[in-house]
Amino acid sequence: TWDGLLCPFLCKYCYADAFRASLYTSFFDNSKSVGLRHCNPDFYRRELDKLFKLRGTDVHQLQGVRKAVAMEIPIRFGIRFEDFHGVEGKRGISLAMLQYLSENAYPIMINTKSGLVGREDYVRALASNPAGSAVHITMISSQEDLLKRIEPGAPPFSQRLEAAKNLADGGVRVVA
Repeated sequence: TWDGLLCPFLCKYCYADAFRASLYTSFFDNSKSVGLRHCNPDFYRRELDKLFKLRGTDVHQLQGVRKAVAMEIPIRFGIRFEDFHGVEGKRGISLAMLQYLSENAYPIMINTKSGLVGREDYVRALASNPAGSAVHITMISSQEDLLKRIEPGAPPFSQRLEAAKNLADGGVRVVA
């Protein structure tokens, strides 16, 4: 099983493990302060409930995450490493967060190689968000043999294409 610290997609070109706790700091997935990638969504809902009170306020005196939330900068999933593995499909931790963000009309952006985001419950969570959602799906080649060499654990191109179709049909903006 995936312990949240290493990505099972094993992409040869991945830089995420080198940068995830240094170059990009993040409220959601700073492994130095949180310990594990997937965390208790109840904790983040409580923290976001506090931060959401800042939405639309004057940002000049704010910094960091407080300023980003006040400006309603989209919350991003998958910016440093993949959020949508098989274990996510079973546990639904990111799904719970997507649903929460949708209920609170907060914009979402996802970067992924996974076909999981094209599953009906994920599409529904993203499509129902009044603030908008966008999914960027990595599709560097349709040649499955090449993908198996450079992304040995990642879903095949066909699954990514199907996810993109499901998302687009559901009204979610998709970028390849």
